[in-house]
Amino acid sequence: LVMDSDSLIKLTKAGAKGIVLDSFDVCIPPKVREECATIPKKEGYADAFEIDENLKKGRITVKKPTKKPDVDEIVVYLGLGGGEAEALRLYHTGGFDAISSDDSKFLKILDEFDITYLTPTAVILNIYKRGALSLERVKEIMKKLKNLVSEEEYYLAINELEKVEREANEN
Repeated sequence: LVMDSDSLIKLTKAGAKGIVLDSFDVCIPPKVREECATIPKKEGYADAFEIDENLKKGRITVKKPTKKPDVDEIVVYLGLGGGEAEALRLYHTGGFDAISSDDSKFLKILDEFDITYLTPTAVILNIYKRGALSLERVKEIMKKLKNLVSEEEYYLAINELEKVEREANEN
């Protein structure tokens, strides 16, 4: 799973980074490391220290994307910059199933190019559906994510969670 800064920071702030790293092989490009750890650490953000600790422990891998002229052309044409541009380049390096982001502009682009993506709430729902999180813990995380993600994303996730609960109760 390639993550951009937005997704990694929000999942960290929601206290979900540990279970995410236990459930996915997370890889980030150098620009995302800079955006969510290097620069914010200098500014004293607690979540940046937590992310940096996981980078040092190797729980989050940093990988430089390979140059691909066709992908670079798309990045330039669409005006992508920073971590999103590098996340897209890294995804196209190969070996990844999806990109995790919460940037609405970036998600529209991923949708246009038929690239699988997971928002922070979708990451949590995916882990829950695999049986690696209790319903109680998912609700705790969702409550913390509520003020970090869009209202639409939050309510879509809550509706999906309720649907999964109903199906489980029917069985």
